[in-house]
Amino acid sequence: GEVKQAIKEGKFWSPELHRFGDLKSPFHYAFYDKKGGSIVVEVENGKFHVYDNPTRVMTNGPAFPWHLTNLNNYTQLTNVDRSSGTLGGIKVMQPDSGIAIADLPSSDTSVSRFIRGVYYTTYAPQATSAHDAMNTLAHIMSRFDRPKNITVDYMGSEGEGNATRKPVSEYTVWTTLSDLTHGEMMVRGYNDINYKTWSLSQFKNATAPVFEKINVKG
Repeated sequence: GEVKQAIKEGKFWSPELHRFGDLKSPFHYAFYDKKGGSIVVEVENGKFHVYDNPTRVMTNGPAFPWHLTNLNNYTQLTNVDRSSGTLGGIKVMQPDSGIAIADLPSSDTSVSRFIRGVYYTTYAPQATSAHDAMNTLAHIMSRFDRPKNITVDYMGSEGEGNATRKPVSEYTVWTTLSDLTHGEMMVRGYNDINYKTWSLSQFKNATAPVFEKINVKG
């Protein structure tokens, strides 16, 4: 409630992105509280919108209500493996576990990542402590780590792959895990294997902004 009220009373800067046809900055923010509540704040066409977030998952565009509607296309998802059946009069069986996620979208688009995020948070074990929650979250976030050059785009090609220019590659610059119970944030840069932890308590006596380098170069 406090964040919602602050947004109504505050002023925000939404600059135009000249490299993208003067598009109004399509920012997406997710807020969470210690009780498990979550809201999404988005800028669309230069205007702020606030949405309750029952999924507690957030990626990028399209607008958040679109993602919720898109969940209706995935009613078949379940974490129960179905490893045998009969097709064409032939009894068939696949020899391994894990077939349940075959229907999950595999691309790294924000649309696919949202569906995967909802799936993993739905079926991951419910944590009984903050430590267990952070451990589970770290495992889930590993499923969203994007190495460089796995997908590339060419400037001005709208993702169609115009090979006349040098391509750019989106990748996971950093990953953060937030422990609301203990007021801690864990950060892993692209060149890191392990997370580094910062606690709000270590900055409680700070009288000026504190800057910490994250290992993201390269």
